[in-house]
Amino acid sequence: MEQINKVNYTGEGVEVCYTLTEKGYAEEITEYIKDEPHGDFLAALRALGAHFAVLSELRGIPADYINGLSAWDAEKVRQSAAGRVSVTTVRIKEDDTAGRCVVLTGRRTLAGGGELSYRLPKLTPASPYAYLHQFTKDIEALLSETRAYLFDGKRAAVQGDLFAPAETAADDATEGRSTKNAKK
Repeated sequence: MEQINKVNYTGEGVEVCYTLTEKGYAEEITEYIKDEPHGDFLAALRALGAHFAVLSELRGIPADYINGLSAWDAEKVRQSAAGRVSVTTVRIKEDDTAGRCVVLTGRRTLAGGGELSYRLPKLTPASPYAYLHQFTKDIEALLSETRAYLFDGKRAAVQGDLFAPAETAADDATEGRSTKNAKK
């Protein structure tokens, strides 16, 4: 059984840190895959971008979203944020007392140009965020897409090269993927 602890999208690939537990033995594994993720993975990450905009009180987001007076509408939030924010890293820690703790790290495009990177405070089941239920669903969607990317090979479709030599399935499975064990 694997428990995903971190998902980091670099734009050039995805780094995933997870704990693999088998027969009572836990091993922390970090994998970096250079293949472009499937559009479903990117959509799940964008869904978290809307939460990132609201939680960071991004100027221009309707006040009723920040105050929790309206139903969640991720598309409306994304349009209000106008592409000014993006989530790059999601860290997840299971805590015996607090439950699942999630920390989002992302970027915000500044009006004068450039980007500001920052991390939001952790969210737990006890956090006062009005859209925590939707946030939890969006985290589960990202974890599902991350598992499909990491373990099932769900990637973006890549146009083949007609003149390249044919590769075997074994070559395809290992190409673009590196693994390092963090702890044993």
